[in-house]
Amino acid sequence: MKRTWWPWPPTLRHGRLKLRAGLIPINRRWALGRYPSDQDLTPEGLARAFFTLIAAFLTLAPAAAGAADIAAGKHLARSYCAQCHVVVDQGKSHRARVAGAPPDFSLIARDPGTNVEKLNAFLRFPHGQMNNVLLTRKEIDNLADYIESLR
Repeated sequence: MKRTWWPWPPTLRHGRLKLRAGLIPINRRWALGRYPSDQDLTPEGLARAFFTLIAAFLTLAPAAAGAADIAAGKHLARSYCAQCHVVVDQGKSHRARVAGAPPDFSLIARDPGTNVEKLNAFLRFPHGQMNNVLLTRKEIDNLADYIESLR
């Protein structure tokens, strides 16, 4: 007679294969393909599950915040910078650059020497020809993220 493991699925405890007694319905199976054990309900098991969820949320939060930062930076660029600079949605602008005019943001983004740190430093202490716009650190970070996203 062939022995089937269900409804007594094998579980691995402390390196040994052990059979669990009792019926466990299929729908009680966890996403990892294993059945819940008594160790999962201990304070250590619950703490491990809690910290795993926190780590997952902290990993996914910057991605959502990055999109919001870029959108806020685009709004700032259209509000303050579009008077002199060409603000484009994506990629390079289709407008011809006049000699002496400030560069559009796509040219600034494609410059090999440009990175977020340099943009932050420049926006905190701008040159003499730039309008004196007082921006908070968060607004400067958002604007730098937007310019960097145009690469």
